[in-house]
Order: sequence, then structure tokens, then C-alpha cells
Amino acid sequence: MTIKELIDFTGKSERTIRNWIKKANIVRYAETAQRIEIDYTIDEVEQILNAGSMSKDAVNILMQNARQPKEIAPVDNQMNMMMTFMVKMQEQQQQFMNAVIDRLDKSEPKQLSLPTAPDIKPRPYLNQLVREYAKLKNVDFPKAWNVLYDQFLYRCHENIKVKAKNEGIKPIDYMERESKLLTACSIMKGLIDG
Repeated sequence: MTIKELIDFTGKSERTIRNWIKKANIVRYAETAQRIEIDYTIDEVEQILNAGSMSKDAVNILMQNARQPKEIAPVDNQMNMMMTFMVKMQEQQQQFMNAVIDRLDKSEPKQLSLPTAPDIKPRPYLNQLVREYAKLKNVDFPKAWNVLYDQFLYRCHENIKVKAKNEGIKPIDYMERESKLLTACSIMKGLIDG
């Protein structure tokens, strides 16, 4: 069989087949790596398939059939052999799945109970973060707010203090109205963690 025939037969990629050939330590691997087309013997094909992911039983059945004296088998006989092979593969897959399901059924389900997080509103959370920053950097509370506004201007290109002043409201009220509290929380959390 050639690499192309192995690809067609197994449904695997050329790279996978070449890896199987390398893993099987086929003497002519160097020629394969140079993309020289090689027609592998039955023994070499058996080594390649055993090095791959195919079931050992399936490989044995295939190799027994390949080694039998060749008489031109009618198409029906070839189809029967292929169907027998496919049925054997499906039986093995079903046995494996049954074993997995059986194992899962025997294991006790573990009940996970996760604590629910308290519902934190962005405005009090932002106040908390600003207090943490002021304490961490040993600055007064208004100075910590100014650091936040400066960082907001730097990162988001928006001057919160000026916009709030133009509208005659507090900067935190402006951020709340414009849905910018979460962004501010994120910036302040980054300043604390960084």
C-alpha cells in the first residue's frame, strides 16, 4: 500500500500516516520523509497500522485477510468483508461506550453548592475601591478621586470632571448616568492591583 492508499483506507491525514510510519520504525522512513512514493509490504502496513490508533483486533483481521491467497473475490464478497470489519469496529466502540457509561452510573454524583455572591452595586463598589486606593497609597480621599478622573481621561479620552461641571452635577453622578461606573471600577481595580 502507498501512503495515499493508507490515507484513503484509514481516513487519516497524510501527516498522521507519516507519523505512524515514523513511530513504526519503518526502515524506508527516510525515503517517505523525502516524499518518495513507496509501496509498503503487508508486514510494513501491519507495523504502520499497529503504530497508529486502530484497534489491534481490527489490524489482525485486516492482515489475516490480506495474507490469504488472492483469488479475485467478487464485489459482494469484498463488501461482506468490509461490512464484517465495520461491524467489529462498531461492536468495540459500543463496548467501550457501555463501559464508560457503566462507570459513570456507578460513581456517586457530587453535589456542588456554590455560595452566591452578594449583589454589589457599582457606585458603592467604586467608593470602596477609591477608599482602598487612598489607604494603599496613603493619600486623602479627594486626591484618590482625582487620580481616578486623570486615569479615566488618559485611558478613555473623556474628561469626567469637565463634563460633570458643564452639566452642574457631581462627577460620580455623571458616570452613573452615562453608565461609566463599571469602567471606573475596572480602572481603579487595576490601579490597586498594579
